[in-house]
Amino acid sequence: MIYNVKTEYHIMQKNNPEVKRPVEVDTVSGEYYIRIPEWVINDQGWFEDTEVCFKTDGDELIITESED
Repeated sequence: MIYNVKTEYHIMQKNNPEVKRPVEVDTVSGEYYIRIPEWVINDQGWFEDTEVCFKTDGDELIITESED
């Protein structure tokens, strides 16, 4: 017997309209902020008071959970 099998892998991607978020300014403090979509928080396993770190790589902003 000869089996000819073609295997294809499909990467599931989120098709979420919440991919883009504007930079906003707090009217009281004047600080800049971006609202992180709930699905990102859930995917990362984060919760309220999770501390994150910011790093830039060229034009990209990388947000990671603090290891401290």
